[in-house]
Amino acid sequence: MLKSICKIRVNQTIRARCERHPAYDPSTPGRDHITDRCATCRDIFDLHESKLILDRAVKNFERRAESWQAARKSGKSTTSPE
Repeated sequence: MLKSICKIRVNQTIRARCERHPAYDPSTPGRDHITDRCATCRDIFDLHESKLILDRAVKNFERRAESWQAARKSGKSTTSPE
């Protein structure tokens, strides 16, 4: 039996703003609209993109884990007998 426990808690608030481009918002234009190849704007975008990827991964895992938990509660095996 494989048992895995994963606790994820991220409680971090980051307020980042580029001094040269204070109006830059990574959620609206994306990486293609970073002006002057600004390193700070790229870092802000990478941070935003990483957060979105982590959120999607957690949601996908939770959705899959629901079916595993339902099968476990009902006593059914998810593998087929041979």
